[in-house]
Amino acid sequence: MQDRSLVERGIVMLGRLMTQPTNISAPEESKFRIILLIAGRAKQIQAGAKPLVHTLARKATRIAREEFRAGLILYEILPAAAP
Repeated sequence: MQDRSLVERGIVMLGRLMTQPTNISAPEESKFRIILLIAGRAKQIQAGAKPLVHTLARKATRIAREEFRAGLILYEILPAAAP
């Protein structure tokens, strides 16, 4: 389960706990990573997190997509664990 304070700030965690989140505005980001981030944020919204944008959308995925487009979804890419 994710830390409630991170959920309230709209920070999506993929894997381990984040230390310094960065914004997803780089054009080299893969579509797959973007989809995972939006889906993770949508799950947080469905679990009760407050939306970070004012919107008329009601579906969690659309709200999360609008948050992504506004640059409000923060994340960190963690290095691969050594085998």
